Amino acid sequence: MKNLLMIFTFLGVLLGSQVAYAEVPPITFLNYTFKFEKTVILPPDKITNAYTTDNNLKNILALSYTPTGIHLRSAFDYHKKLCEKRGILGSAKKSKNKIALSILKPKNGVYNYEILRVENNDIAGSNISFLKLDIAPDKADIKALDQKYFQSFYKAKFPSVFDENGEILPPIYPLSIGEDKFVLKYSATDNQDVSNYYLPRRQNFYNYKSVVRINTRSDINSPDKIAKMIIENKKPVKGFKLIADESSGKDRILSYSNNEIQIKKNKTYISYSIFKITPAKKGVISFEYSIRIPEDEKSSQIIADTEKKYRELLKTYEMPELIKENMGMLPAPLENDYMEQTK
Repeated sequence: MKNLLMIFTFLGVLLGSQVAYAEVPPITFLNYTFKFEKTVILPPDKITNAYTTDNNLKNILALSYTPTGIHLRSAFDYHKKLCEKRGILGSAKKSKNKIALSILKPKNGVYNYEILRVENNDIAGSNISFLKLDIAPDKADIKALDQKYFQSFYKAKFPSVFDENGEILPPIYPLSIGEDKFVLKYSATDNQDVSNYYLPRRQNFYNYKSVVRINTRSDINSPDKIAKMIIENKKPVKGFKLIADESSGKDRILSYSNNEIQIKKNKTYISYSIFKITPAKKGVISFEYSIRIPEDEKSSQIIADTEKKYRELLKTYEMPELIKENMGMLPAPLENDYMEQTK
């Protein structure tokens, strides 16, 4: 929950060091015009663009980006309890990709009306939007304030956050395989090992139809051993079918299919994966291209066509450069819509 708590830390350091941009356009929200004040960087990775209507910071609009993401379900429950302790809780709204809560609290003879909105960034990580308004005591009616501001703030489209160099966040890391185009949606480093997950730009980990995973293993030097481990791990899965397992020079090409079930709709999908596993300076790198398709009369032909195309393509495909930073977030087990079934 540290990324949510940082919004309150942000208010305490807003008057500290800054990176200002004279050309940043103001943001209009209902009857307020917020002018850019500064960029605040809170370690380790949270960047906030602060806007205000006045020099005394009575009214603040803070737009933040954190690259490592926030699990919204647990964040909503946690922050709701926190708001109830700090003041009068107003509206609280959540969906799969966005949460928002409002609060009214006394502050130095006036009242602060605040709305916090957290949503998944469409590339990776999370966007946090925070509104603070000074409210006169005779106007301190949480229901009236919510009616005026809450739904509009929940739906508002704000500009993307930019860093200290003026670059829009998050950075875009593209990848192509054949005609398929992907962008990096998740990256994690663990000591010497790296995991990069790429999805089509408009897809996410809840609805993707295709994905590229690139992983390193510094503790295993044999592509053949990795291939055997993958096969053994997948054998218990319902519908598992080994399609290819062959050497290509020093590399290993492996492909298979198995079943997945969409939990809420109880609908079966076929998951097809093809790997290229190649030696690295230390250990191995595995490149996986995977698709998820509905199980119907067309699925077998789709898999056959995909296998034919990508088995030859991967034999000469050069491994992309690894992105060695933490970025994005995989779904929590209880939030994932898809799961593999055992036989």
